[in-house]
Amino acid sequence: ETRLEALRRFGEAGCATGVLAMPLLPGITDTDENIAGLYDRLQAIGVDFIMPGGLTLRPGRQKDFFMGHLRRHQPDLLPLYEELYREERASGAPLTAYTSALHSRLAAHHARVGLPWLLPHRVYRNHLHRYDEVNVLLHHMIELYAARGTATQPLRSALTRYLRWLEERKTAYNRHRSWRYEDLDAELEALCRGPSDNARAGVDPGEFPPLAGIMGNTKLARFVSRVVLDRACFDYVNLKLEDAS
Repeated sequence: ETRLEALRRFGEAGCATGVLAMPLLPGITDTDENIAGLYDRLQAIGVDFIMPGGLTLRPGRQKDFFMGHLRRHQPDLLPLYEELYREERASGAPLTAYTSALHSRLAAHHARVGLPWLLPHRVYRNHLHRYDEVNVLLHHMIELYAARGTATQPLRSALTRYLRWLEERKTAYNRHRSWRYEDLDAELEALCRGPSDNARAGVDPGEFPPLAGIMGNTKLARFVSRVVLDRACFDYVNLKLEDAS
């Protein structure tokens, strides 16, 4: 209750808030009733995102410690945990079938309350340089689309090409201490404009290659241009780009 009250008060003060709802314990706190109750309360408070996660039990001291407590307090759940974590993965992850089912149930709750499971674009967009904003946004888009079963290979390929360009430019800026990173934002803006727009802005149309050429994806380059130039915001729930207003 104290944590929920803290979330409410920070929200009223104008702060972005989110909850790392993890770990959800199999047979204990991963029930639909418990998850629904948590999500309903957080929606009522007005948090910006809920990031859930399942329980990992790494083989060795961590798993032994947890299983020892389980044996003392809820021995009826031992068979369930022994089955879910029988693969003894180094990551501590349970069986894939359980994780997939949990993610599907969580996705339904996210859709029901209209809250994303990643820090939303509207929260971080004004706190990063635009070249890094694009980097984070594209990474998040891969996760969001993959969670819905949408093919992401074209997006991954374009991101790889964008990161190659960004790394090269950041390396150049790091070698020239007098260069300002605001100018790298200006480079990206120029890449987002068409040749005629660059000419009107007083920039040599041939000074920077078009963003579509860098990313190898014209449609995605237009998307990024709306984010960079028009300050459009990508909604993480409906997966649509919305005007800045």
